[in-house]
Amino acid sequence: LDLYQAAGQRPGQAHALNAVGWCHARIGDHERALGYCEQAFGLHQDLGDRYGQAATWDSIGYARHQLGRHGEAATAYRMAVDLYQAVGGRYFEADTLGRLGDTYLAAGDPESARPVWHRALDLLEERFGPAARVLGTLTLVSAYLVIVSYQLRAAATVLTTVLEKPAGY
Repeated sequence: LDLYQAAGQRPGQAHALNAVGWCHARIGDHERALGYCEQAFGLHQDLGDRYGQAATWDSIGYARHQLGRHGEAATAYRMAVDLYQAVGGRYFEADTLGRLGDTYLAAGDPESARPVWHRALDLLEERFGPAARVLGTLTLVSAYLVIVSYQLRAAATVLTTVLEKPAGY
């Protein structure tokens, strides 16, 4: 980032800012991630780099999702999807649609998640063939199983707490 800034290389600086933001989001520093991503977005916008804008919206969506700001995350992901469609980034569109579906599910809206995930699977199949759809479907099933396992563990904890007799009872 410093080298791009020193060289006055704005496209590299914009991509580096988004990459630093993404890394901060992945390690859990979501507010800081948003700061870097917002700087990146401004540069990408000034440069007219629609692909960079899409990638940055995706990073912003991820950070907002992790902060529990699901409505804002969904908006960011939809912006990214629209831009990826405009520039022909089909794989990245599918990837972002997957995260958008995850955001809808986290917000308690599985009915909105389902068609988004199916669209992502359609794009993957279109790009990589039928095997990609199968692998994508298996990934979705795995995700659902993880969610269900968390719910079952939480239910078991509640039942144990409720049904356990207090000492001396």
